Amino acid sequence: MKWLEALLVAALIFFHRRLTRKAGHYAGRTTIRDQSGNVTSRKSTFLQTFLLISVPFTLAHGLLRAR
Repeated sequence: MKWLEALLVAALIFFHRRLTRKAGHYAGRTTIRDQSGNVTSRKSTFLQTFLLISVPFTLAHGLLRAR
């Protein structure tokens, strides 16, 4: 059931960002350095950060609870 909750929260974040276009949804810039040393920068969003944290924890919770 936790996976459903995480999915619904992600959907709420997505639709709220679409409907309001508020600046708080954009967390700033993420800098990525590849193996050859090239640096790229891109916008990171609150939704990406939420999913990056919630998906692994939800999966771990599901795996540990299944035992």
